[in-house]
Amino acid sequence: MKQRTLLAIAAMMALTSFVACEPFGITVPGSTSTMSMSGTIQSSSTNAKLNGSAQTSNSVFTVVAQSAGTGKIYLDSTDSSGAFDVSVPEDETGNLFMITIVGPDGKATGPVTFGASGSEVSAGIDFSRNANFGTIELPADPTLAPITPGGDGDVLELAATDVMTRIDANGVPVGIATIGKGEDAEGPALTNPRQACDVDRDGLVDMFDADNDGDGIIDENDTGDASGNTGLSDVRLSFFMNLKIGNQSANTYYAGSASAVEAALMEDTVITFEVLEEPSATKSISSVKLMSTPAPSYITDTEVMRDTGMGLMSTSWEDVDYAFEEAGDRFQAFVIPNALIEAGDVFTVEITFDDGSTGIYSRMINYVFKSIPQLMKHGVSSSLTDFAGAQPIAFDGAQDLTLEFEPPKDESGEFLTGFAYSFEIFYNEAGSGNQLNGSIDTDATFPSTITGFNAANTNVEVTADSLTLSDENTYTVTLPKEIFVNTVQTADGTKTVGSYKIDIATQSGNGDNSAIMLEFDKM
Repeated sequence: MKQRTLLAIAAMMALTSFVACEPFGITVPGSTSTMSMSGTIQSSSTNAKLNGSAQTSNSVFTVVAQSAGTGKIYLDSTDSSGAFDVSVPEDETGNLFMITIVGPDGKATGPVTFGASGSEVSAGIDFSRNANFGTIELPADPTLAPITPGGDGDVLELAATDVMTRIDANGVPVGIATIGKGEDAEGPALTNPRQACDVDRDGLVDMFDADNDGDGIIDENDTGDASGNTGLSDVRLSFFMNLKIGNQSANTYYAGSASAVEAALMEDTVITFEVLEEPSATKSISSVKLMSTPAPSYITDTEVMRDTGMGLMSTSWEDVDYAFEEAGDRFQAFVIPNALIEAGDVFTVEITFDDGSTGIYSRMINYVFKSIPQLMKHGVSSSLTDFAGAQPIAFDGAQDLTLEFEPPKDESGEFLTGFAYSFEIFYNEAGSGNQLNGSIDTDATFPSTITGFNAANTNVEVTADSLTLSDENTYTVTLPKEIFVNTVQTADGTKTVGSYKIDIATQSGNGDNSAIMLEFDKM
């Protein structure tokens, strides 16, 4: 593993803070009386095309049932014959449920639907008795044909007629092809409590929907999301990506071939998994581990980073049973996937509580960073210079420094907008090149307030709503010249600054981060 990845993870382990998100919990029924949702799933062994992955007839599928009444989720995986039997407590009787089929790779194949009416289809059942879905024959391509119950079952009699999902010309819910993103999946969020599993009616329950309320804004950046932390009263989950690149690797992402960039992404992307108790929790977390099934196929090749006290060490996550480590008020794992993450990948954790109970909770990756912020031009705002890749980048320290850059792109090649940005300044000592930030007396170095500059963190924060994407798909930010001091004050006296590094970081509300650090030098 390259040094830049170790350094990036070390920084995250020191600085990561928890950001609330919207996962969903799966209740594992105890000894109370239960009812059943049963059936059999058949998948073609030759022509199945489920989320781009060929499946076999012996693959394990998972049936996920969510209650609109409680928000809780119940599941069961298919056995060798394809049979499943989801146990649901009797106190859920009468509640509306949506049922989703999840593939062996952990991605949603699609919901079970119950009969079209024009441009809509029922995707829910009123669970008033045991329900038999019969033999569900999965379509070869779930984006071209709907998933429906078998004729040998009895669940059609329970289909809800007032809770409908929007469908395309093929009768498929509109969110399936794009995990709920894009214009086709957009739609108004409803407040009807019976529609609580899928408020935007795109066919995806929230744990499989990248845009829960259908407003065109991915959930990580959506402060007005209509959905809530449904069904979770004791824990919060945050699964997020970090792609933090040092200046020495900039050219790989800026000018490297597609294959070189893909190879770098496999090594440089870090998934941060965090589980935290809610302030109102009625029980404490004893342990957390990731479930290897259902999960992305690359899960067995992941490495987890641990601080041994003598530096970071990577080890096979599988070898430690996908366990999380306790770190203060949370359980966490910093993981290198060693593969290309895909939007729609779902990870599921098993949490054991101090009362002996167990809960299972999932969260989906709603988008993937396929690039880092790319500096296009720099210099004085009235006369910007094209960035040709050479570092350090010369600039006029007597004038404000303007940076024009492209935001990162996602898995579809679209620019990721709606993100905030942080510009952190690092000061390198003249002669030695050593970074000085850890020893700077910021009060003495910056005795006067600099507009927009957080002296304690030596950074400038730019909100998403203050940025406007140009016709050339770039953002422009100007950093005040007063930031770039010639000397800094430390406990060891005055130190002369020889050069600066600027970390340009894209930041989502969920904690995802894509950043490039570039070296600058005054002319």
